[in-house]
Amino acid sequence: MSEQQRHRVGTVKSIEELPKKEQIKALYEQKEITQTKALIDLAYATTEEFFKCDLGKAATINIHGIQKNILLEDLMFSRWLVNQYYSLFQDSPKSSAVKDTINTILSIEEFENHNYREVFIRIAYHEDKVYIDLTNEASEVVEISKEGWNIIQNPPVKFIRTDTMRPLPVPKRNGDISKIRSIFQMTDQQFQLWLSFIFGCLNPKGPFPILVLEGTSGAGKTLLSEMTKALVDPAFAPVRSLPKTEEDLFIMAQRNWLLVFDNLSGISNRMSDVLCKLSTGGGFTRRKLYTNSGESVMTATRPVIVNGMEHIARRPDLADRAIVLYLSNIFPETRKTKSEIWDEFEQLSGSIFGYLCDAVSMALKRYSNTEIKQKPRMADFAKWVTAAEPSLGFKDGEFLAVFMKNRQEIAEEAIEHDVLIFSIIETMKNKSVLEGPASYILDCLKSSVPLTYAESVEWVPPNKLKSAITRIEPVLLANGIQYKYKKNGKGRMHAFIKMN
Repeated sequence: MSEQQRHRVGTVKSIEELPKKEQIKALYEQKEITQTKALIDLAYATTEEFFKCDLGKAATINIHGIQKNILLEDLMFSRWLVNQYYSLFQDSPKSSAVKDTINTILSIEEFENHNYREVFIRIAYHEDKVYIDLTNEASEVVEISKEGWNIIQNPPVKFIRTDTMRPLPVPKRNGDISKIRSIFQMTDQQFQLWLSFIFGCLNPKGPFPILVLEGTSGAGKTLLSEMTKALVDPAFAPVRSLPKTEEDLFIMAQRNWLLVFDNLSGISNRMSDVLCKLSTGGGFTRRKLYTNSGESVMTATRPVIVNGMEHIARRPDLADRAIVLYLSNIFPETRKTKSEIWDEFEQLSGSIFGYLCDAVSMALKRYSNTEIKQKPRMADFAKWVTAAEPSLGFKDGEFLAVFMKNRQEIAEEAIEHDVLIFSIIETMKNKSVLEGPASYILDCLKSSVPLTYAESVEWVPPNKLKSAITRIEPVLLANGIQYKYKKNGKGRMHAFIKMN
C-alpha cells in the first residue's frame, strides 16, 4: 500500500473523531453520502430540539446564542437549512435536495418523535409569570411577575413568530398613558373601556371581549383600531377585511394574537357565531387533504376588534361578548394629519407599553384575592381588569360599574334593532307574566309590532321560538325579563316573567 493510500485510509478511520459537522463534510466530499443525507444529518446536528405542537412540527434552533422556534413547513426553516449548508460547504444545495430533506424530516418527526411542546403567539403564561414576545431583532421578551418586569432573552416558553409580526415598542419604566387621550375625543367612560380592552388583551388565558368601534366617517375608527393593534400585536397590514369562512378566520387566529377587521357593513349570522367562539375559546375541525377519515383541528382564543359605521353587533350573543364604543366625529379644529398622529404615538408607545406591563404585574399580584360579587358575562376578563385597578388609575370597583353600564347600553340598543326583542319588551310593559305554547306567545307578541314586521320572513315560526329566545336571553335579562321553558301535560310551554 502506498503512502498516499495509507494516508487516505487513516483519514477515513479518523472521521469519527472529527466534530459532527466536519464528519458530514468529509463523508459528503468523499461521496459516501448524498447531498440530501448531508442536509438531513446537518439539520439534526445543529438543531437544539425537534418537537410537535398544535401548529404542526417545529424545531428550536440557535442563532448567535438566541433560541428561535420555527415550524418545519415555514419558509424560514428551509432558508436556515440552506444557510447551515452554505456555512459548511461555501456552496448552495440543490432546491430538490432541500425539499427532499424537509419531507424526510417531517416523516421522521411524524412517526418517531413523541416530544410535544406548547407554543405561543406573542403572549404566554408560565409558573405565575406572563411573557410578552417583543419580536425584535434581539429576540427580547418581557418577563412579568408579581414583583415587576424585566426584559430577557431565551425565555422558558416557546414562542413562534410569523412573517407578518412586527416588533412591539420596548417598554419604559414609570410609563404613562394619559397623553394618548389627546389624539381621540373619547369620553371618560370610553377611554376607560378602551384601556380595559387593551389590558385584557395582555391576559394570556382569556377569554376576551370583542371591541366594537362604531361611528360616522371621520371619527377615527380605523386609526384607533390600528393603534390598539400596535400596542398589543403589531403586524404588517394590521387591519383586514373579515374573512368569508370559519376556516380562514381560524387560520388567521393561528398566526395573530389580536385580530382587527375594518369597515364592516354587517356580520353574517355564521361569522357572528364564529367570532363568539373565538372570543371565549373554540375550535375548527376540517378533513385532512387527500384523506377520507383523517381530520385536523385548529383551536384558538383571541381578542378581536371590529369597526364600522352602523350597528355591527346585531346578534345578541355577539353583543353579549362585546364592548361597544360609539366614536364622535373629530372636530376640524383639533384634527391632525395621520403622519402627525403616528409621530406622536411613536414617541408615546414605549411609555404606554411600560404602563401596561406595570398593570399586568399588579394583576398577577392581586388576582387570586380579587372578588367580584356580581359576576357579569366575561367574568374572567372583568376580574383581570379589576385586579389591576390601582395600577390602571381606576377607583375600587370603578371598572365594573363602567363595564356594566356599557352592557346595559348595548342591551338597550339591541331593542331597537331586533324585532323579537322589541316585541317582548313592549308586551311585558303591561304584564308581569306571559305564559303559554309557542303559537299563543307569538300571537301576543305580534300585537306589539307593526303588521309588516309580523308578516315578514323575519318573524319567528313556532317551532323555532325556543332557539330564538335562547339567543336573545342575555338581552332580556339585562332588561329585567326572565325566560323559562318547560314540558308538561299541556305540551311545551314558554314563559316570560318580569323580574323585580
